[in-house]
Amino acid sequence: MTTSRLTWRCTNVQASSMSRKHIVLSKMFEPLPVLRDSKETTDRFVASLIEASERKDAGKARVSKWTVETSTGPVEVDSWKFKEFEYSRSNIQLPCRARGLFMQGSRILARGYDKFFNQEEVPETKMEALKKLEGPFNVSTKENGCIIFISGLEDGTLLVCSKHSTGERDGEKSKHFIRGHQETLSQLERIGKRPEDLARILFELNLTAVAELCDDDFEEHVVEYPKELAGLYLHGLNYNTQKFHTYPMDRVSAFAEEWGFRKVSDFTFDSFDRLWAFLEKTGETGTFNGREIEGFVIRAKKDGSDYFFKYKLKEPYFLYRQLREATLDLINPEAPQKIPQIVHRRPAHKKITFSYLEYVEKLFEENPQLKEDYLNSLGIIKVRKMYLKHMGFGELDGLGLVKIEDKDEKLSQKLDKLLKATTFHYGIVPIASIGCGKTTTIKTLTNLIPEWGHVQSDDFYKRKLKFTETCLSELGTHKVVFIDKNHQQARIRKEHFSSFHANEGKFVPPNISVKYVGINFMSKGTSAEHWKFLEKRLIARGDNHQTLRVKKEGDSASKKAKGFYDSFSPPELKAKLENESLPVVVEGNKYEDPDSNFHMIINLDCTQENSSLENAKIILRELTKAFPEIQVPNFTESQWMEAFESAKNHEVKVVAPPPAPKAGKAIYVGIEITPSAIQSIADNCLREDPTWNGLVEAKRVQQDFHVTVAHCMAARDAKKKASWAKIAKKFDLKANGKVAKETGRFPLRFFADLNIKSIVVVEQTLITLRVELSAIYTQNESSFILDEDKIEPTNTILHITVGTMSEKIRPAMSNTYLEKLVASHENVTKGEYILDDKKFKVWDVDVSLEKQQLFVYYQFD
Repeated sequence: MTTSRLTWRCTNVQASSMSRKHIVLSKMFEPLPVLRDSKETTDRFVASLIEASERKDAGKARVSKWTVETSTGPVEVDSWKFKEFEYSRSNIQLPCRARGLFMQGSRILARGYDKFFNQEEVPETKMEALKKLEGPFNVSTKENGCIIFISGLEDGTLLVCSKHSTGERDGEKSKHFIRGHQETLSQLERIGKRPEDLARILFELNLTAVAELCDDDFEEHVVEYPKELAGLYLHGLNYNTQKFHTYPMDRVSAFAEEWGFRKVSDFTFDSFDRLWAFLEKTGETGTFNGREIEGFVIRAKKDGSDYFFKYKLKEPYFLYRQLREATLDLINPEAPQKIPQIVHRRPAHKKITFSYLEYVEKLFEENPQLKEDYLNSLGIIKVRKMYLKHMGFGELDGLGLVKIEDKDEKLSQKLDKLLKATTFHYGIVPIASIGCGKTTTIKTLTNLIPEWGHVQSDDFYKRKLKFTETCLSELGTHKVVFIDKNHQQARIRKEHFSSFHANEGKFVPPNISVKYVGINFMSKGTSAEHWKFLEKRLIARGDNHQTLRVKKEGDSASKKAKGFYDSFSPPELKAKLENESLPVVVEGNKYEDPDSNFHMIINLDCTQENSSLENAKIILRELTKAFPEIQVPNFTESQWMEAFESAKNHEVKVVAPPPAPKAGKAIYVGIEITPSAIQSIADNCLREDPTWNGLVEAKRVQQDFHVTVAHCMAARDAKKKASWAKIAKKFDLKANGKVAKETGRFPLRFFADLNIKSIVVVEQTLITLRVELSAIYTQNESSFILDEDKIEPTNTILHITVGTMSEKIRPAMSNTYLEKLVASHENVTKGEYILDDKKFKVWDVDVSLEKQQLFVYYQFD
C-alpha cells in the first residue's frame, strides 16, 4: 500500500489535462492521503479472483463484462461478485468481501463497502461482540433506495455503476445504472460542474463515491421520498483498494456539499452505552426527525480497521416491507397466491397482513391502474397510506397499527374465521440428485400411508404442464402429495412455484390452501466421494428407471448422471446460522428466493447405506410435528421394514423413450474464411506494421477467420428484426438446431463470394478487414447454383477480425471501431485517421474470395 498527499487550493477543476498537478476544490473538503495498492498486491488480487472463478464449490467468483464508452474508445469493465450468503460465512475464504467491485484488468475502478450486517444477524454483530468495538461511534441514517457507485477513469470519463452493472452488455443497460447516471449528470449540471470535474478528482484521490438513489418517481421501496427529498444521498467515500478503507463521515458530508449530493444525517457518540440508549429509544417510535426511516449505519473500529454494522428499526419498517411483499404475492401476474396461503407463510403481523390484503384486493378490483403501478414499483406508499387512513390511523402511524394488532378483537375474529374455513394440504417437494434414494424414500411412506398421493415426473415425459395439473388435482383431494421430481436447480424450483401457484385456482378448491415443504436430500453438499457413493447405487439399480438406463447405456448414462449431479444448486440461506451444521428443519423464510416459498425445508442425509429408510422416518416425524392435523398411526419397526423392502423392490412400469436431443440456439450466422487468404494479405501489406508484428509476437492472430453475417441479438432490434427472421427462415435455423449435436459451428449447404475492400489497423489495439458480400450459392451435389434471393446482413459493416492485442479487447470491438470510423468519415479511403485519440490506418485492397462456406454457430445449454 502506498500513500501520497495532494495539495488542494483553487475553486475550479481544470478538466483539460490529466496531469498530477494541484486539483481544485474549495476549503470545505480536505482530502486524506491517497491510498493505492502496490502492483504486487493488485496482481495477487486479480489472480485470486480468477482462481475463485474456477472453483466449483463454495466461494466461486462470478464475473460479468460491461462495455463503457470513454474518450479513447470503448473499454471493458469486469463486475465481480459472490453468492449473497457467502459474504456472511466465516468458513468461506473470499478474495474480497466488497459488495460492488468493478475492475479493468488488475485495477479497481469502483468499490463498495465490505458486506456488513444487522445487529444480531451474525455472530460478529451479537451484543457481546459489538461491545468490544472501538469508538467513537458515528451514526448515520440508512437511506432506503438503490446503491450507486461513482468514480473516475484516467481519461476523465465519469464511471457510474449500479449494484453489479455499468455501461452496456449485449446491447442492454441496467435501468438502475441508467437512472443513476442521469441523476449524477443532472446534479452536476445544477451546480455548474462537468462530469470530467468529478471524475478527475475521484481518479486522483483513488476513491469511489457511494450513494443511495432515492426517488419515488423512479422506484418506490419502503421509506417515502417525495420530490423535495429525492436524489443521490452520499454516504461513503471508499478507497479503490483490495482491503476496505473509507473516509470519515465529516469529510463525506463536506464532499457531498461541494458536489451537490444530498447529505445523510450523522452524529457521533463517545461510548457504546450512549449509542445503544439512543438506538433503543429511536426504535420505540420508528421515526427520526419526524420521518419514518429504515434504520442507522454505525461506523466504528475493530482491531484498528474500519468496521460497519446496521441497526434496522424493526417497526414500522418491517411491517411495511412485509405488506409490500405480501401484495406482490397476491397480484403476481404469473403466479398469484391466495390470501390464506400468504398469511400462513408469514409468522409476524398475521392479522394486519390479512386485513391489508383484503383491502388491497378490493381496491385493485375497483382501480386496476393502481395494481398496474404497484407491479412497476410505483404507488406502493400511496396504497399503504390509503390503508392506514382506512384503519383510522395517520399516514405515518404504522407503529400505532402494530400496537393495537393484538387488541383488535374484530380483526382477530375475522382472521380466526378465515383460518377455520381454510383446510391446508401439503405438497412435498424433493430437492435431490439422481441416486439419492428419493423415490425409494417416498415409496416407503406411501406404502405405509396409501392415502397420501405420489406423482412422478418421469411418467410425464414431454408433458410438463400435465405433470403440474396432475399434482394439483391430487392436492385437491389428498392431504399430502409427493411431487416426485429432482428440482435440483434453483431455476427449476422457481419454475415449480411459478407454475403451481399460477394453476392452483383451476384444480384446488377455494377452501383448500396448499403449503409446500421441501425435502433436501443433498443437505451435505456435493463432493467427489459423495458422487462415487451415488454412482454405485445407480449401477446397482441398472435399468430400473424411466429415463436413465445404466446397464444398457453404460458410460453414456453415467456421464449424463454426473452432469446432472454437478448441476445441483442448494437452497441458499439469507443469513449465516449460529451453528455451522444445518438443522434438520429450517423455516422457508430463512432462505433466499425461490426457496423462501417453502413453508419449511427438511434436511436429509443420503450418504449412508439404507439412508432411505431413515429419511422416510425423519420426514414423517417432522411433518406430523409441524402440522398436527396430519394424523397417522404409530408404525411398528416390522411395518417400516416391510414398506421399505417393498419400495426397494419396486419396478417401474412406464419407461420413457430416449429423450429427443435438445435443439441448439442459433447465436450467429457466419462465413468461414480460408486462413491462407488472410495470411497472404497480411504478408503483402502489413509486414512492417508495428501492430501486426505485435499480434504475431504475442500470438494474438486469430486461429480461424469468419465474417459474421447476422447475430441473434438482431431479433431484439426493431429495425433488424425482419432481416433476422428472413435469415432464420432461409437457413432453416430452427430445424438445423435439432440436427446439430454440440456447441460450435454447424456447416450449411450455402457458399458465398466476398470482396475484401480494405485493411483497418487500430494502432496497438486490433486489425480488421472490411468486406462486401457479392453472391450466395446453394450446393447441389457437385455444382453451385446462384441464389437469386439476396439476404440482408444484420451486421452493418461486414468484416473479418484478424486479431486483438489482448484478451481484454474482444473481437466484437472491430465492429464498434468500424462503425465509429464510418460515422465520422463519410468516405473512408487509404490514409490515417485520428478518432477518440486512437490512430486508424487504412489500406485499400481488392481481393476476391470465392465459394466460402456459410455456417451457423449453435449453443447448447
